[in-house]
Amino acid sequence: MVPVQGKYATPGEAYQTRLHSDLIQCVVNGNIGPSQVQYPQGGNVALFGPPNIDRLVANQDVPGLIRASEYDRDPDIRRQACEALGLMPDERSLAPLIRRMVDSEFAVREAAARALGQMGDPRAIDSLAAVVESEQEDLSPIAIEALGYIGTEDAVPTLLLCLSDEPLAEVAIEALSRTGAPAVVPLMNIINGRDRKADEKAAASRALHGMDPEVALDLAPLVGDRRSMERFIAARALGELGSEEAISVLVTMLGSTDLQLQPHVLAGLAQIGTNATPALVAALQSESRLQQRSAIDALGRIADPMAAGPLAQVIAGDNPVLRDLALQALARIPDEAALESIATVLHSDSWTARRQVAAALGLAGRRDSIPVLLELLKDSNQTVQRAAASSLSQLGWRPAADTDPAAAASYAVALGLWPRVAQYGEAAVEPLLSILEENAWEQRRQPTEVLASLGDVAVEPCIRALAHADRGVRHSAAFALGRLGDKRAVEPLITLMDDRIEEVRATAARSLGQIGDPAAIQVLGEHLTDVQAVRGPAADALVRMGEAGTPVLLAALDSEDPGVRAIVSDALGDTGSHEAALALIDRLTDDVEAVRQAAVRGLVHLDEVAIEPLYGQLDAEAVLTRVSVAAIMGQIGRPECIPGLYTLVRDSEEAVHVAAAAALEKIWLAAASKAQPLDNVAEMYVMTFTDAPEDEELQAWLISEAFGDLTTARADLQQVHTRIMVDQSLLHEQFESAEEYDYAYGSMYNRYTSWIEAEGGVIEEWDSRFYHREITTMGDDPATHVVFLYYAAGPDEPEEEEAEDGPIDEDAADSPEANAEDDSAAEADADTEAELD
Repeated sequence: MVPVQGKYATPGEAYQTRLHSDLIQCVVNGNIGPSQVQYPQGGNVALFGPPNIDRLVANQDVPGLIRASEYDRDPDIRRQACEALGLMPDERSLAPLIRRMVDSEFAVREAAARALGQMGDPRAIDSLAAVVESEQEDLSPIAIEALGYIGTEDAVPTLLLCLSDEPLAEVAIEALSRTGAPAVVPLMNIINGRDRKADEKAAASRALHGMDPEVALDLAPLVGDRRSMERFIAARALGELGSEEAISVLVTMLGSTDLQLQPHVLAGLAQIGTNATPALVAALQSESRLQQRSAIDALGRIADPMAAGPLAQVIAGDNPVLRDLALQALARIPDEAALESIATVLHSDSWTARRQVAAALGLAGRRDSIPVLLELLKDSNQTVQRAAASSLSQLGWRPAADTDPAAAASYAVALGLWPRVAQYGEAAVEPLLSILEENAWEQRRQPTEVLASLGDVAVEPCIRALAHADRGVRHSAAFALGRLGDKRAVEPLITLMDDRIEEVRATAARSLGQIGDPAAIQVLGEHLTDVQAVRGPAADALVRMGEAGTPVLLAALDSEDPGVRAIVSDALGDTGSHEAALALIDRLTDDVEAVRQAAVRGLVHLDEVAIEPLYGQLDAEAVLTRVSVAAIMGQIGRPECIPGLYTLVRDSEEAVHVAAAAALEKIWLAAASKAQPLDNVAEMYVMTFTDAPEDEELQAWLISEAFGDLTTARADLQQVHTRIMVDQSLLHEQFESAEEYDYAYGSMYNRYTSWIEAEGGVIEEWDSRFYHREITTMGDDPATHVVFLYYAAGPDEPEEEEAEDGPIDEDAADSPEANAEDDSAAEADADTEAELD
């Protein structure tokens, strides 16, 4: 009897299923409309006997067949009715067939499930899925088949679950293969899933490969949908399918501008393998450059020898981008013809093509290409050499004892193995010169240094390289020749002084100075008026010429160009010439500040040579000269300068005496910081004269500020004693300001020495120093105070008397008499302390 409102009319029926309520809900509330829930009147059928199924089928009487499916007296009639309804799909049959899936007879339930699959109505999916999920061993396989025939996306999840159920797996595989495109991405996720079991992956793979080849065409829209993240998986799935249709879709997608998709398309074609070669070769003629490039890449991944010929034609074409890609692809093909095609490019005019060949052979791991790479190792272009050396290294090749020295040297040079290069001697010269091209000095420095270390064998090649078209080669060759110091290079270097590149001229000048041949003096003198970058090297080179070059520099001091005068002034400081010192003193009053500063630097460099001429300028008329002399003496810092500075510190011009005081301070600070710690010195005595009022707080602050450098210079001293003397008569009342003070050193020093003697201090020559500092106080009433200090070391500590040698009588030390003497001494000390208190 038909179930109505969730109850069975026949309590004695053997078959009951927990799916009944789910199916009724599906009919009443699910995907089926209310009009389809009308139950046929089974009683009318019974009045006229069993239904004639053949007649109902002949008349295409769907309502009659629906009523026959409800005929409860004969299950065979219900089965036949269900089978007939499956052959004539009509949505009116959907609800009755769903109801028949809970029929008491298995044959009826089976027929209903098959009929639902034949109808292909997606609205039956939930009911069929419920059957599968209920784990009915008899009906589940039929329901799975039905889901496969329906084949929509909603059926796929249930079918995928069945892959892990061994009894149902084979049926699910077949069903999934019928679902087509909707199942492809889920199946690929199972195949690539890390947490999936091997048997599940195998089942998913069988289902995928069992699909109709036309499925590939259904995937095309998904692969081309930029909005879909599943397009990548779909592209890989096409590679798994491997059909002609899949190849067609993938080759078409090679022209896509979706750069994220391209790797997946190429991987799919590589998965298909040589079956894709014809389509890819055809794509080489595409009007789309992108499709051409991608097709070449795919052919390289497949590495089919059949593609060698077409790729060789691409190499012979006029498109450099396609040529380089085709070279990479050919390098991957393990075929002699492919290698021969590559070899045709070895003598190409394009260095980029030769470099591409070298790189591709290494990436492909082809050891049979080593002879080709060794030939490229001798290429005239350093980039090609490096690529060839790198590929040889990747292939595991290393120079052996019988290796051609030129090849071995080229290999070491290309890889920058500089410690090894020099051992190849003359064979390394040309590779070193070759690698100098088109590089900045940072990259050329090391090979140039190695070149200079090769000795005589490098001289003539470097001389020839001075005429090289590349500026870097000329520069490095000139540098190496200076290091080599061979006089054969003098004339070529003189010629190079006319080079249009200032960097090259500057290096030629330096090298001429290193060689030191007087034949270059004239040209170096001419280039003292060259651009700034060349003047300095030319001047330095003349200095290296010794006495022969000095007259040229002295003559240039009279140049109208202040830049020349400044460069020459700096250079003359390195000549050690008395004439240079006299000439530089004249430049201390030059109209240009830069020249004056250069003259000062030059005189400082002359050091001892300049002291005597500087003494001759202590009473120079120009204040600027006297100030410069004080500054120079302070920088020279020799003891011989101190008397002259004491003269200048009494100068009537503030600028002069301030500069001299600063110079004296610099000298004694330098001496104090370098002096060895004094033996037996525990104290330092400092006497301070200030122009401050009798304000103890201000005086203390001034002294602490003035002591900064002093205590830093003598960190080994343990204690500093100071005595502040405010001499109003000397520093405040007698003169209007400290700037007009005439530095009464004698009076100060006398008071200082008297105090030190009274304190028992020790005055030594290096200890007694004048210290001058101007300190400015800030605040509402800022003022500048002048602090003068003298300092000296403390007294020598008395040496401890050594105990007389002799045997110690331990018994006597412990005797009662000795102990009594100790007690008496202790009592005497206590009495003395009491008296003092």
